[in-house]
Amino acid sequence: MSPSKGSVKKRQRSVEDHLPETASVSAGAYSKKKRKLSSGFDYTQDIRSARTFWGRLSKVWLTRSALDELDRRTPDLPSRLELSQPEGDLDYIKDPAQLRRFARHGGPDLGNLRGIEIESAKSLGDDTISVNAKDLSTKRSSAYDANFEQILIDHGAYPEEYGYSDDRSPSLPDNRDEILQRIGRPRPSLSPSRFSESDFQNFRRANAHALGEKKVMSSVFPTIRGNADIPYEEDKLFGNLAPFAEGIVDAKPDFYDGAQAEQLDHRVRTELSHYIVPSTHHNAPIIPNFFAEGKGPDGSTAVAKRQTLYDGVLGARAILQLQSYKKELTYDGNAYVVTSTYHDGNLKLYTAHPTPSADPRRCTDYHLTQLRSFALTDSPELFRQGASALRNTRDWAKEHRDRFIVAANTVAENTPIDMSLNASSQTPLSHSTHIIRESETSADELSAGITRMDLSVRKRPLSQSRRGRASGNRSKSRRRSRSDSSRRN
Repeated sequence: MSPSKGSVKKRQRSVEDHLPETASVSAGAYSKKKRKLSSGFDYTQDIRSARTFWGRLSKVWLTRSALDELDRRTPDLPSRLELSQPEGDLDYIKDPAQLRRFARHGGPDLGNLRGIEIESAKSLGDDTISVNAKDLSTKRSSAYDANFEQILIDHGAYPEEYGYSDDRSPSLPDNRDEILQRIGRPRPSLSPSRFSESDFQNFRRANAHALGEKKVMSSVFPTIRGNADIPYEEDKLFGNLAPFAEGIVDAKPDFYDGAQAEQLDHRVRTELSHYIVPSTHHNAPIIPNFFAEGKGPDGSTAVAKRQTLYDGVLGARAILQLQSYKKELTYDGNAYVVTSTYHDGNLKLYTAHPTPSADPRRCTDYHLTQLRSFALTDSPELFRQGASALRNTRDWAKEHRDRFIVAANTVAENTPIDMSLNASSQTPLSHSTHIIRESETSADELSAGITRMDLSVRKRPLSQSRRGRASGNRSKSRRRSRSDSSRRN
């Protein structure tokens, strides 16, 4: 598919594209000790990360996590003022009418008490407000709130129908009509003869009995997505990707499609690892560009939208990097990523696409756009339409993913190998495969080294001094032999 005329804009790519200013793409920045939500962490480092997260927000929303952060910071505030003796006598009001009038006007001036640490608070001991690793871990694990969305916006990731401060219209992908036409195609597998009224009733029953997110994704969503032969993974932590913004949690989509790692040239995988290889599990699909987030009846629609925005940004960034491999960063105005949400019988489909950013602090902005929505439990016909749309978008996403893989492989094959590159400076595909590769290489080098050492020992010539000493020893041996012989005679 060729981009529309005038829609192609190029910008010189750099290693730090799409990374926060304080981040680095070096392999050391994403070591095997990378902090996980469910594991232990460096307490001091996590405190600094929390402060960075809140300090970077352009707007702080009144949420539970924001109040927790305020409680954490309050004990650390220094007492900047010292107690001073108030001027005058406070016991000068005798008339009750004057006292009431004094109270109506605000009472005494308490300015001298601002910032004063009350002595009695020091005696509270363990009852004073404190923060520990458990409290902080809990706050980090519930980051999908309004402030999480705000930090995405501050870094150029915009939700659907975002209201820009300059009143400009939301950015739409140039190929939106083409996508809508594609997802509207009927699917033979969902025809009335193959998906009957009885099948629809079974789907409605399963949906009604799915009370939690995991049950929705295991017993309801498979009926919607079908059984296409597309590599996918479920509930997988994206722990290998470069952070989109500092201080936010790693994404963990409920479902995503990608490509098998062996489809992509290993040089491309290595160079773009922290953009296109989401998981440290080397068998997980790479280059994700279709996502699904599910919620139970009590789940939050707002949370699902924030998750699908985050998913879409990471997918669009991966496709942009692959599309621009070994050349200038290219923005063609098209979307190649589809995200979706399923909540209480309602399916929504979105696209995410990148554009050049007008903000000098970053190169790229990302935009979420709704495609269609379907009430799947309404009728068999609406279910067929919605399920067909989702299955068609999975096929469509795979076609573009495979197309960009072929193009990147061609570029890699035609690029001369730079033998001066140090293997340690290259980003590994994953930590596990990197370790295995190092072990195998080390074993080969060790074996070759032993062989070379053995040959050198057997073939090494004697030095001049050693040859002289050897000749002298032989002469002494011959003289000693003649002397012994003459005595015997």
